[in-house]
Amino acid sequence: MKTYAHAGSTNARLSPARSQDFKHEGPQRAPMDQPSPQTFSFEETFEAAEAGIAGALDRLVAAQRSLVVGNKAALVGDVAALSKAVHAARSAVRESEPYLEHAALAVAKDFAQAMRSNEFAREVVAQAGKVKLAGVRLVHGVIFSFPILLSPLPDKLSVRIGKKLLRTLRPSTLVRNLEAQRNRAPSKRYLERVLAAVHEAYLDASQRQYSIAVKITEIHDRLTRLPTQKADYSEIDFISDLYMLERENVLITSTDHVISFPASTGIRGGNVIRITTESGQERVYSSIRFD
Repeated sequence: MKTYAHAGSTNARLSPARSQDFKHEGPQRAPMDQPSPQTFSFEETFEAAEAGIAGALDRLVAAQRSLVVGNKAALVGDVAALSKAVHAARSAVRESEPYLEHAALAVAKDFAQAMRSNEFAREVVAQAGKVKLAGVRLVHGVIFSFPILLSPLPDKLSVRIGKKLLRTLRPSTLVRNLEAQRNRAPSKRYLERVLAAVHEAYLDASQRQYSIAVKITEIHDRLTRLPTQKADYSEIDFISDLYMLERENVLITSTDHVISFPASTGIRGGNVIRITTESGQERVYSSIRFD
């Protein structure tokens, strides 16, 4: 079973007069027990690079147009037109250099270190808050946004969303991706397969008896007996599927048995699995029962 899990654009343009100011280094964090390294905003960094590239591109396109004119002038031997075109092209190329410098300065930062220190993950969570995407949390360096996990991979300058590896570090783009994944409900056919597999695992654990509450972790263990299965279908994947069964009202098996999730008493914390739903509410699962 599997988990369900462009870049934003800006019209900003740079003025050559402000080229020396365009560095977007971001705010300094207040010192604590030890001096902290300088931090920066990933979103502002990519906005700066985007604006720098856009400014350079405008001028290089102008240079290209001048070169086309110059080429035509060279073909017929029009010295005046050729001279004017070459001069315009060189001027446009020179004007592009400060913009390219801005783009280079914007990305000359230690992105991997910022990801290791959770600065990146915190910014993604903050970005989710700005667009009112509820229930996005940072837990032990991993971002949980129902129904998927987003794991920063500093050494690869990438993230993993569900099982997909993405070279996308712009927070606004990632949040749009998370929002799209959340709005994509699994198919009824998939949920019916989930229910059938959980039903069989339940019967295995209950020795083919019904109306007995079986610990949620015991059901997951039976669904993932091989190490590779456990890696491919985590507890969070499992609980997300159970929640989807409830949300989409896929609760009755092909043999007319109904699944429920009683809150069993006396079950220790290690046998309880919690998720945060799309509304930001915590949902606790401790056991499964079929009747």
